Amino acid sequence: MKKFGVLVLLILAGILILYLFYAFFNSSVSLSGKAILSSVKCIDSDGGNKPNSKGMVFYRWRNYTDYCYERNTKLIEYYCFNGLKDKSYTCPYGCKNGACLIKPK
Repeated sequence: MKKFGVLVLLILAGILILYLFYAFFNSSVSLSGKAILSSVKCIDSDGGNKPNSKGMVFYRWRNYTDYCYERNTKLIEYYCFNGLKDKSYTCPYGCKNGACLIKPK
């Protein structure tokens, strides 16, 4: 009888782990019944859509780093807004290391 109780506890723990795993990866399900997990899934190191600051976004177990392209004249800026977003900027003073340069003094 003691083994049966342990088996039931292990099965319940497994079900709980599966539910938590499902809730984490599905933004429409959470422990409270509200879609609050989507805000936890996206983290931006530079605090948002800031083209003059190099940043990195962590979203759904992947990293997205801001980067320069087209001979360091344009920038792809990643940020969080209801999930992962990106925006292309033309940098008038150039782009370096994933950020638009500011006007020289």
